[in-house]
Amino acid sequence: MCRVRRRLLCAYRGPVTLVEDLIRDATASAVPVEDLPRRLKVIAARSKTAELAAWVGHELQGYHASPELIPSYRGPFAVPALGHFLGPFGSERKNEAIAPAAFPKEYRDGPLFNITFADSMAELTDHARTDEKAIRAAWPADALVLVEMLKREGTLNMDPMYSLIQGYRAIPRSMLIGVLDSVRNRILDLALSFEEIAPDAGESRATPEESARMSQVFNTYVYGGQAAVGSTNVHQVQVNRSDEDTLLAALAAVGVDPDSMEELKKALAEDREDNGGNDPAKPGRAVSSWLGRLSLRAATAGGTVAVGAGGNVVSQLIMSYFGMG
Repeated sequence: MCRVRRRLLCAYRGPVTLVEDLIRDATASAVPVEDLPRRLKVIAARSKTAELAAWVGHELQGYHASPELIPSYRGPFAVPALGHFLGPFGSERKNEAIAPAAFPKEYRDGPLFNITFADSMAELTDHARTDEKAIRAAWPADALVLVEMLKREGTLNMDPMYSLIQGYRAIPRSMLIGVLDSVRNRILDLALSFEEIAPDAGESRATPEESARMSQVFNTYVYGGQAAVGSTNVHQVQVNRSDEDTLLAALAAVGVDPDSMEELKKALAEDREDNGGNDPAKPGRAVSSWLGRLSLRAATAGGTVAVGAGGNVVSQLIMSYFGMG
């Protein structure tokens, strides 16, 4: 039926253009998102739009060879970190959350607790097809050496009786789907704009003026500062050392749920009691465990808690409470 309707439309208004085809396919969820850049590649080549052609090439092949060109909608995003620990008498802890706050400040926003997607569209689509809520991305072996080194230096807040034998990032499946949707939406925005400024783009050679306008539109939609997937708009809140009321208010503002807030109150009290009734100089075991549980909860819930894209907002607020922000 659709083919008959399309033939009838063509009879009245001429053949459907490449741009119109792209708009139709970008709005059809049945069309795989990894197919869309190939359609756009034809338009980019025939219109001599070099920037557009380069972006399409990276989306199809990945950004591993050019990481500096990775757009903001591909990361970095904060993700939970989990570990497998071995302890005394053969004891072990599997899938235990590792809080960024346990590490020195310079490591919290790095690749141990963040992910940037450099894979091709086809690879991302394949990963997103998993039935699991989260996908594991292993820490490199060097990270395990780093953990032991920081423990010896006394700058890592982890149980000294347990050794980390495996660490990994838990990437929410919803985050991958969000990246793919970002590409689909950008392609749709581009096609709709091309329909206005160069409706015959890809059908014949574009004029220099059309190519220039298409380049401008491309830079606006792909590198024009649109909000990245999973980004968090949080007003800067000053949390003074040991000011629990302000800390709780700031955490509520970034979306931490009431149950988690109650757990944090108990964790703060527990660490305070372990430190002779005073707040410790840095997050204790109870608060560190709370941070890890919150990050894991965010991953399994689809990443809705504002743990902060690349900034670890909750961790930053906690560290400010301890005078370490």
